[in-house]
Amino acid sequence: MFQKKEKDKIEIYLRKYLDPDKKITVIDAGAHKGDFIDQLKKHYKIQKTVLIEPIAHLANFLKLKYSNENIFVFQNAISDKDFNHVEFRINEYEETSSILEVRSEMKELGNINTRLSKKEKLITRTLDSIAQELSLDIVDLIKIDVQGVEHLVLEGGKNVLGKSRYVWIELSLKPLYVDSSVFHDIYNMMEKNEFILLELSPGHRSPSNELLQVDALFANPKLTNDI
Repeated sequence: MFQKKEKDKIEIYLRKYLDPDKKITVIDAGAHKGDFIDQLKKHYKIQKTVLIEPIAHLANFLKLKYSNENIFVFQNAISDKDFNHVEFRINEYEETSSILEVRSEMKELGNINTRLSKKEKLITRTLDSIAQELSLDIVDLIKIDVQGVEHLVLEGGKNVLGKSRYVWIELSLKPLYVDSSVFHDIYNMMEKNEFILLELSPGHRSPSNELLQVDALFANPKLTNDI
């Protein structure tokens, strides 16, 4: 929900697992301005990158920023269904934007500007269809930062999950959006997909210092024999 110190998170939580000597393939769902992939590129040789960003001006920014690189940018809302039309809610603090309505009445969100700026009609895609379109074989890392619809993203990515080594995903400990998923929902889904939890990184806190969000690193033991 807040911009994170991506450098610290990569150095502390990812570098011990991902081999820096191998070229990697990455999917970033909720790419924003590309901060995560920029930091990742400092440590890894990246073979192919997929950036998914629903907000139009950010997606256009990414396309210009990486126009000379092997990076594919999709301006879509990631969900469990392909090519549906949905209403995407863009908030004044864009990092909180989502298909879902933020629960702005929560006192826990008192330190965030959750006011709605505008709504845009978007077309949905699934992780599976994007992976198929780009003929992705093994995916080394999927990063998911989608503000409450993590369950829909995973539901639409069952095939690509089966050929992915690691998943780095932002999860809420309380439902911060209407009908959003929370930590235990996603943990159960990842367990059903035979992933194991490796790391938890503290994320956003409320004004009272209550921990509301974490970043979780999951691994697919079938493809990560070194764990």
